[in-house]
Amino acid sequence: MNRQSHRLARLLRNAAARIDFASVKPIREFRAKTPDGVNISAQEWGNPDGPEIIFIHGFLQSHLSWWKQVTDSMLANKFRMITFDLPGHGGSDKPCDPAIFNNGVHTTTCLMR
Repeated sequence: MNRQSHRLARLLRNAAARIDFASVKPIREFRAKTPDGVNISAQEWGNPDGPEIIFIHGFLQSHLSWWKQVTDSMLANKFRMITFDLPGHGGSDKPCDPAIFNNGVHTTTCLMR
């Protein structure tokens, strides 16, 4: 690794260490149940009367993947933002049945009701 790479790696580590996930709370935390019976952990951020944006994280992540977006004051003033943890991730249930993980559509639509 060259000198510039070391400097960049150090900057990234320091930036990550400064994120205080407890400093900002969602306006509402709730749980939703999918048609398969899996409890999904969800959070509501921003303007409750604004148009909705639903943020869906990727494999091996959680709702915290969207931290920068949900804590952005310009977005928070205009939009109602929903984040959630997919089954097996974050605060959602972690079922043993692998078939549960094949249907992300059920997970998303249960939150839209």
